[in-house]
Amino acid sequence: MIKQVSLIALYGKKSLALANLIIQCQEMIAAIPGVEFMPYNLSQIHATFVGLEKVIGTPLNNLNLNRYQNRSEKMDIYGFLSFLGTSDYLPLQVQLGGFEDSDYPFTSRQQKPFDRSFAIQGDKAVLMGWPVAAQFGSLPIATNLDLLKETPIYPNILDQLRKASQSFNILHTYHRTPTDIDNDFYFRIGLINPETLHPSSKLSLENSIKEFLSNRVPLLINIRLTDLFLAAYDHETLPLNSTKIWSLQDKQLTQEFIENLYN
Repeated sequence: MIKQVSLIALYGKKSLALANLIIQCQEMIAAIPGVEFMPYNLSQIHATFVGLEKVIGTPLNNLNLNRYQNRSEKMDIYGFLSFLGTSDYLPLQVQLGGFEDSDYPFTSRQQKPFDRSFAIQGDKAVLMGWPVAAQFGSLPIATNLDLLKETPIYPNILDQLRKASQSFNILHTYHRTPTDIDNDFYFRIGLINPETLHPSSKLSLENSIKEFLSNRVPLLINIRLTDLFLAAYDHETLPLNSTKIWSLQDKQLTQEFIENLYN
């Protein structure tokens, strides 16, 4: 079976705070009468930074470039990873939760972060956060909430990282046109059978989890180079029994090794 590859974060063991937040959201979904919900295993849950899927039958042609821009270009994944290792994009810090139902200095798809913090997207239950910093031009890794006592900055650092991949013939799924912006740090926590969730229950559930996230202390997630992985998978849910991951600092990740991950 042909495997695909993606650049991801969060896969594997979670911090206690993040694990508790995810479990609480999963339990709120499962509590809806009659809903068919399959919660993801905590270790399986991940955030995609940039998809590295290839066109089947080609050496390493980027699937998104082919699909959205009709271009046949071979990805330079090794070059992109080497670039990340020396760039200023990492480390970065993401705020999950703590977004009030009010305007912020940024939007996500023209919506407030409160409205985008949780959603049922088709059959997918999705949590979302955004990069945060205390001072313009720096992305300090805080061990507490000191940076949020100041006026926080919400830099487009994740969007910029994803756009930088285009120089290596890698197109992020949500950068289909030059003006597209995707600074969202998003991850699925489970799958829902939409036919078992009435529209009114869906709306009530989304609002309940948005309020829960809004009213809690913001969770700050630190993303360093060591927190990013190449994942070789045969199903987009990245099941634990068939997905293999390698830290970006793994010395095995030569150009030849990366190309062989798809086999």
